[in-house]
Amino acid sequence: MRKSATNSASPAATPYLLLDPAHAVLNAELLRDALPGVDVHYAFKCNPDLALARALAAAGVGFEIASLGELEQLRSIEIAPSRLLCLHPVKSPAFVRALHAAGVEVLAFDSPMELEKIAVCAPGSHVAARLEVPNAGSRVPLAGKFGCSVEEAVVLFQQARKRGLKPAGITMHVGSQCESLATWEQALAICQSAVEWMRTIDSPPTLVSLGGGWPVDSALTVEAIGEILPDFGCRVTAEPGRFLAASAGTLVARVIGTAERDGVAWAYLDAGIHQGLFDWRPGSVKVEHLDRPRRRMQLAGPTCDSRDVIAVMELPELRVGDRVAFRNAGAYSSSLATSFNGFPPPQVIVLDEPRPLGSGVTRPQDVTP
Repeated sequence: MRKSATNSASPAATPYLLLDPAHAVLNAELLRDALPGVDVHYAFKCNPDLALARALAAAGVGFEIASLGELEQLRSIEIAPSRLLCLHPVKSPAFVRALHAAGVEVLAFDSPMELEKIAVCAPGSHVAARLEVPNAGSRVPLAGKFGCSVEEAVVLFQQARKRGLKPAGITMHVGSQCESLATWEQALAICQSAVEWMRTIDSPPTLVSLGGGWPVDSALTVEAIGEILPDFGCRVTAEPGRFLAASAGTLVARVIGTAERDGVAWAYLDAGIHQGLFDWRPGSVKVEHLDRPRRRMQLAGPTCDSRDVIAVMELPELRVGDRVAFRNAGAYSSSLATSFNGFPPPQVIVLDEPRPLGSGVTRPQDVTP
């Protein structure tokens, strides 16, 4: 369920995700400032709310997609194919055909099998090789599942030309929330090597995709990464998800039970890892009663799943009925939420107009339960 917050006089029943598309647009501008000349494409999987997508599209942001469902969602709001990239290196034949029919030109691959699939289902396409790069320092490493070496990519590009495909360039991914500058440096050096190889085989690249993994709320800034970005001599894109969406959302839950177990205070909420907090990174939360004694509290979700625990935090003592606001929850929250165990996912409240603190529904970064 989702609704607009423009006319809301008070917050909704918990749990809910308060989403501010304008804040995501601001994040896109911050990334553009840090990476001059780089085209920003939003990783749609991060949070596929269409109000968010419309706001980003209006700000000139493109989209990176990985499934037929995502393609259809964005086509439903008339996003032009020229603004779409598909950099997922393993796709179903039906999806490849749909991309080709829609006019999405650049498709990724990382194996001979995927290259052959594209040649059959999307003849004449431009193709980008997904390179294997280091993922050290990433919150969720992706290395091993996807990617090929530079040497393999060169051979595959030669095969691509024989099958009537057009080598376009390369793409990479350093893993989700990569906070190691050394990893970024190593990955960019691998990309630079691939670019040089492409030129030696008379296939100068037209695209270098830097992927996602841009750090949020981290000691490593995107400005620091931008300072080490090579001049690839062609179009360069970035595909952030979390960087755009995380701080644009705050998830608000309510305490439904408390307990004391072996000297540890537990607070059970009506939202947990199955209702939007699976990927939430322990950090800033806001609570209602700041005057209460502070305690070390284990926050947990409502389900019978023993893994449904969120974080241990020092907070003012929580009691039944209290609300807890989790900041930086706009990424991988509602998109991963389920109705497991019969507990509903959070409704999404889209903030159409920013409001000052204390006027009912407020901006996600300022919300106090």
